[in-house]
Amino acid sequence: MTINLTIKADGTKFPAEIIFKMAAKSGKLADSYLKKLNAPSNVVIFSAKKAWWNQEIVIDYHNMHFPAPVEKDQMTVLFRDQFSIHEMDENVDSLEWRNVQQILIPPGMTGQWQPVDVSVNKPFKDYFKEEYRNWRKNNINFSKSGYIQKPNRRHFVQFISDAWEKITPEVVQGSFYAALILRRDEFLPKEPSEDIAGSTVDLDADEEENILDISIYNESSFLDSGHEDEGNDEASANDSGCEMSEE
Repeated sequence: MTINLTIKADGTKFPAEIIFKMAAKSGKLADSYLKKLNAPSNVVIFSAKKAWWNQEIVIDYHNMHFPAPVEKDQMTVLFRDQFSIHEMDENVDSLEWRNVQQILIPPGMTGQWQPVDVSVNKPFKDYFKEEYRNWRKNNINFSKSGYIQKPNRRHFVQFISDAWEKITPEVVQGSFYAALILRRDEFLPKEPSEDIAGSTVDLDADEEENILDISIYNESSFLDSGHEDEGNDEASANDSGCEMSEE
């Protein structure tokens, strides 16, 4: 299971994207199964054979967050890690067409310059673990073979949703300062914008030069349930300390 988080410098959080592993040839979860997961509005679910980003998911991501080009005199900046799929010509061209400037953070530097890594991931994972432990405390059931039952995908979707809900706009906005992308004397709207791609700050010509006039995003993924065995339907989470049943 991969979790992808996208935030904006004005404090906006976008729905957490969950990529589940799917063994079927199509690499897709059936629509009927997706409905059973009952995903809240702050979660979007994808599936892939290796539970990781692929080209189809990347294009879906672009369409979801940057559906159309903004005005030529406006700019959107997207900070993300230097992952090979982000550097593919097709994906770079897709962002340029939408007037999105992609800035790739070098390996080993995301802990300093990527807002999600600097200030958001740790509290998010802590809240996620808390949701898991609360569920475990109240759900000590055993399988027919005598093992303690693990939470299934539907439970994990809810854990992620609840954890993401607890991340405040103040934490999101502060992460861009902590990563040194913004300075405290730069201007940002006091309230998170409802716009996804084209929202910018309207400024007078005589405003100070260092005032922000662009939309700034940060997107980051982490593999929260790794080392999956191809012959086993269960996955153990290497990051959260949780175990999930693939029911």
